[in-house]
Amino acid sequence: MPRQTFFKCLIILFFLCVSPFSQSFADQNKLVLFPFSVYSESNMDFLKKGTGDLIETKLSGKGLNVVRSETEMNKTDAVKHSLELSADTYVTGSLTFLGNTISINALLIDVKTGSTLVSYTKADSDKDRLFSNISEFAEQAAGTIKKPAPDSPVPVAATEPDPKPVVVPVPAAVTAAPIKPPSIMLTSGTRRSQDLPYEIYALTVGDVDGDGKKDIVFAERHSFSVASFNDKSLDIKKRVEGEIFLDILFIDTFDANKNGIDEIFVTAVHIKSKKVSSSVYEWNGKEYHPIQKELTYFFRAGKSPETGKPLLLGQEQHFTQGVFGESIFEMIWSSGRQSYIPLKILKTPEKNLFIYGMDSGDIKNNGLLCSLVYLPDDRLAIFDFKKQSTWKSSGQYGGSNKFIETRDQDTKERFYFPVRLITGDFDSNKTQEFATLVNTNSTPRIFNNLRNYTQGHVECLEWKSLNFETIWKTQDVSGYIPDFFISDMDGDGRNDVVYPVVNKSGFFIGKYTTYIVVQPIGF
Repeated sequence: MPRQTFFKCLIILFFLCVSPFSQSFADQNKLVLFPFSVYSESNMDFLKKGTGDLIETKLSGKGLNVVRSETEMNKTDAVKHSLELSADTYVTGSLTFLGNTISINALLIDVKTGSTLVSYTKADSDKDRLFSNISEFAEQAAGTIKKPAPDSPVPVAATEPDPKPVVVPVPAAVTAAPIKPPSIMLTSGTRRSQDLPYEIYALTVGDVDGDGKKDIVFAERHSFSVASFNDKSLDIKKRVEGEIFLDILFIDTFDANKNGIDEIFVTAVHIKSKKVSSSVYEWNGKEYHPIQKELTYFFRAGKSPETGKPLLLGQEQHFTQGVFGESIFEMIWSSGRQSYIPLKILKTPEKNLFIYGMDSGDIKNNGLLCSLVYLPDDRLAIFDFKKQSTWKSSGQYGGSNKFIETRDQDTKERFYFPVRLITGDFDSNKTQEFATLVNTNSTPRIFNNLRNYTQGHVECLEWKSLNFETIWKTQDVSGYIPDFFISDMDGDGRNDVVYPVVNKSGFFIGKYTTYIVVQPIGF
């Protein structure tokens, strides 16, 4: 198995297994933790630290004083070293890789007697269970070690009881029943598709066949599909296979050539070179025909930061400047050139903004056009040309698994794309709101290159005097939400939230399934 996969396994399970840390070590048993020996055809020495980190965290969380040794030792030297540290016990062990099997041998030794208190041996062909097995040993070791008895309570001198106060009866006040705040959770009218046997990477909505009805357009890694809900399930109308050497990142719909049919803009990158290579498809009455391929632009159907009007946005690729070039373009269809070209460079209220994780509008409802953007740490910020409505969120939103690596193979820096932001009056109350995704990451954000999202929801916020407040959100679902869109899906005059939910059968190695949810905005 590649080293990178094991490293991901190490960090994720290390932090998933963290227990509360005891604040006092005065009366705890002392244990010396020696590094595990690793026997493998390839270099797996990085697992020594990972194994030690996990065991130390589990034992410390059980109230034990763990001292790490950086050197492997035989039993005689280990006992001697442990006695010098006044330790009661020590832990040692080994990991052996034979083909697809990993054998674990872990020992808890009594320092004074040299006897084995816990002997844990397990061979497993499922690499996903490596760290859960190590965690199991740590639990057994912690349960075996006797903790010191608590201190005897200090006697307290008896005191005379306080005199009882005189109670004067007071007529009971008549109180109204507490008023329950209105629910902000969207629950009614939810439609859920059948499980689809693949992972969805991106999703959007548009009238892509000219019938006046909105379709759901979603992308897998190398293909995209057009679908709609019938009474009971999701009907896949068309599936378009793309190039196997291109990874799809985003998908959007926009009627750029103004013929009444939304084109489908597929933004993708080459698997090896990481160069952007986008394609545009349009319905010709029989199939979704590629109008143009190998475009060197990232595409997004969004709003102009200058006017707030819907536009097709484009941005060039520039690795030396952090994946994106400096300029955001208004893109149009040129019938003369038969190509999508930049019409002009759009002015932005702040430098180095990206077309993804950005949208514009009168977001504070004060008559001032602003751009709402994601910052690199997944916080939100507002910028405007007059510098009068700047704002930054205290909390983090978003959460994306979508990234691109630069071509500098020495560093392999990852740039994670922010999730979609949408501004608008979604509930027809004549005020602007914005909506975005909130995915919960089970690993700490300091490990930027390691993300494991376990649940998510869509959230809508509105400006209330001093800050943004949540006015509605969808229910938390188990899994990862890669994208979402808001549109009136059934023509009833009420907007719907549309989003896919991705789940995986195994923790590291397993099959993906996805279902799509359509949720009306209303209570």
